[in-house]
Amino acid sequence: MPNTSIDNAEEVLERIRVRLAQSAVSIGEGKQFRVTASFGLVAFEPKYQYLDELIKLADRALYFAKAGGRNRVCRASLAQRSNLRCDPTPSA
Repeated sequence: MPNTSIDNAEEVLERIRVRLAQSAVSIGEGKQFRVTASFGLVAFEPKYQYLDELIKLADRALYFAKAGGRNRVCRASLAQRSNLRCDPTPSA
């Protein structure tokens, strides 16, 4: 998300996550199912030159989200590679 702070990007992803969890998908014959999503988030910082490092860190945050119960947004910090932040279990 160009020109977006990591806090704002996290808010956008959280809105998407909630909207998905609240929506039912019809598969015919009156049957429905619900979809949830987990997101791994990291912000680009100009001092880091390697895209693969960003991708690996976002992937790590995604796996952290899945391991924490899924259906959540987790973000990682390049400055503190061991620092992953994940919101508590979502309400929706």
